Amino acid sequence: MLTELKNIWRPWNFHYHRALQRGSGNCFEGWYVKVVDGAGAQPFAFIPGVFLGKDPHAFIQVLDGKEGRSWYVRYGIEEFIPHTERFEVQVGQSRFHAQGVELDIELEEGKYLKGKLELGPWSPWPVTFFSPGVMGPYTFVPMMECFHGILSMDHTVSGALEFLGESTTYDGGRGYMEKDWGKGFPEGYVWAHS
Repeated sequence: MLTELKNIWRPWNFHYHRALQRGSGNCFEGWYVKVVDGAGAQPFAFIPGVFLGKDPHAFIQVLDGKEGRSWYVRYGIEEFIPHTERFEVQVGQSRFHAQGVELDIELEEGKYLKGKLELGPWSPWPVTFFSPGVMGPYTFVPMMECFHGILSMDHTVSGALEFLGESTTYDGGRGYMEKDWGKGFPEGYVWAHS
């Protein structure tokens, strides 16, 4: 219970450890990790996450910003390994944490996304006692269907990825990170970004 209370001010952490341990609950959690190479030629977003409830499973969603393609790769719930006190989550052979991303994903039979990216220091949304994130006071409303957090508005990216047999370097790149968690993702919403 104390960890769950502390996580109000730590949106980057995994929130549903007790539900995962019980193997039950009706909740989801996902981190949105966007990276753009220095030339802006190959943007990607990776969403590692987990669903608990009727169809429990872990997943990594890959969004190819260049071609507009996406993949949703399912994993067994046992392949989802979150850390309790910091942002660090492993899904299958891929690992996501504050300092980087290590990917080893079979997108389709024989088609892979592999590589390692280092992330520079985050530029986080300011967290205060009375406003623990982008949701402001709504963070304290327990019956919200979905909670949202901006983890880093900007950070550096370096490293390389091999995507469908082609390699791209991300040295000089930029990144962004956010997160959603709750009982269900809203069917409809308005997102404004500036």
